[in-house]
Amino acid sequence: MKVSGIGWLGLVSDRPETRRFYAEVLGLNLVEDTPAYAYYAIDETTNLEILARDTRLARRQDGRCPAVGLLVEDLDSAVRELKAAGANLKGEIEEWRSDNERHRWIYFEDPDGHTLLLMHKQRGGPSVLTMEDRSNCALSQKDRHLLGSPRLRNPPAVDTDRAVSMRDQVSIQVKRCH
Repeated sequence: MKVSGIGWLGLVSDRPETRRFYAEVLGLNLVEDTPAYAYYAIDETTNLEILARDTRLARRQDGRCPAVGLLVEDLDSAVRELKAAGANLKGEIEEWRSDNERHRWIYFEDPDGHTLLLMHKQRGGPSVLTMEDRSNCALSQKDRHLLGSPRLRNPPAVDTDRAVSMRDQVSIQVKRCH
């Protein structure tokens, strides 16, 4: 197994000031804010999620310590290695997907009982824009961030002067971005 980076950090908190701290003090990009979670983009592959205590995913974590999602290329093979090493797996592989992205993960504990995840993030499809594509678009900073949102997942194919409507009812005017 080879870990290639950190893909996700999970915290458990019901405090609104905690959510504000990560956005306003630390300057993380708040992508989505719901009663169940707040989802922040740190960079192209890493996200921070603050989970409400009463959610299913929060119950899998130690509420005092962050859970860390370690990126691997082949999750199924990595899980077999964890099992062979006698690691304590916390459930089965879970999955989230959209038209252009798929995330798979499994919770486990290290020998000291710290909650970690192994995860694989797969992107594909012609409508996923690269960071360079996004920076060449004539978009506001907010709209550019929304296109990069890991929770948006399905940016439409963009065309000259074509208005596109996104999942969260934000409409933007795209100028010369292919």
